[in-house]
Amino acid sequence: MMMRQVMAVQRTILTETDLLVSMVHLIEWRYDSRSTGTNNNNTEKEQFLYWNGAVSQVLSHLTTVIQYVPETTQQTLSTNTVLVMARPGKAPRKTSNLLTSLERIITENTTTTSSSSDASAVLAARHLVTVLTK
Repeated sequence: MMMRQVMAVQRTILTETDLLVSMVHLIEWRYDSRSTGTNNNNTEKEQFLYWNGAVSQVLSHLTTVIQYVPETTQQTLSTNTVLVMARPGKAPRKTSNLLTSLERIITENTTTTSSSSDASAVLAARHLVTVLTK
């Protein structure tokens, strides 16, 4: 009995809209077409490994909890939640929405055969696209 109560509380916390929006913003930032960056040196390459790992973890979490998220929140996350990025000396700009970012994950990682592609991120992105576009 106690375990069910704990699991219900955990599910509630892990599906809070603020947490989900933060996760969506991480995906949108990392796969924004203008902020992907170039891997010029070893430090940048290592940083991208960490960011790609974080995005993979976020995608895994979203794939797990999306079934508990109300459809209205799913719709908000997929199309209405857009990160606005600050740019020094310029006006802020919006990144792409979640569905566009997920499509970019799928196409970038399936069209390249390099060792840097992440199969778990592709599979999670495909699942989320399927759920969010139903």
